[in-house]
Amino acid sequence: MLWVVLNCAYAVGQNNEFFEPFAHVRECHVLTGPASKEAAQACEELIETVARFQVALNNEKSSVPQAYVGIARNEGKELDAIIGKKHITDTQVAEIRTITRDLNIKLEAFYDFASSRGSQFPKISVAAHTKSNSMEKSGYEVWWAYFSDRNNPNAYIKFSRDSSPATDQFYPGVYMMYTVSGHRKGLPIQVAVDSTNSPYEFDLPIP
Repeated sequence: MLWVVLNCAYAVGQNNEFFEPFAHVRECHVLTGPASKEAAQACEELIETVARFQVALNNEKSSVPQAYVGIARNEGKELDAIIGKKHITDTQVAEIRTITRDLNIKLEAFYDFASSRGSQFPKISVAAHTKSNSMEKSGYEVWWAYFSDRNNPNAYIKFSRDSSPATDQFYPGVYMMYTVSGHRKGLPIQVAVDSTNSPYEFDLPIP
């Protein structure tokens, strides 16, 4: 297993704030329960992703945007809560893997933007198509939050333009989104926004 090393050569200033919340992942070896083996593997994958991100930023002499620091801080709090309970469940393993997925999407976007787009941390245009049984319907608000903020009702923000499609600009990563029309509110849906296409288009069910 690779350990997270907060080396000043790899992480300084804002980058250090970004990586520091993941330092406690090394304590996954204390976890118990039927999902402990899967948890150890998930933690190793997360540690490896963090290490690759550190190297990439160091090689490009880049600094992450402030928004990434806030996301990492909340993800770190979630990881600390999981590790602190010691007995881990399949649901918590899935949460660790989603955090890793969020970081991987950000890292792949960094590689993509740095090599081909001339800007390393731009936002991506997104378009959410609100649908019912494959039929697109307009007039819906779409609300979003970072995955790490998904359990905080006050963290959700409305798209800048209502559907359909609802449009806005996001950093690459994993989000939770739901639709609203009047008093009707849809269930939150997990959406991964990556850098493969811009605008990044996807469907959301309506209530």
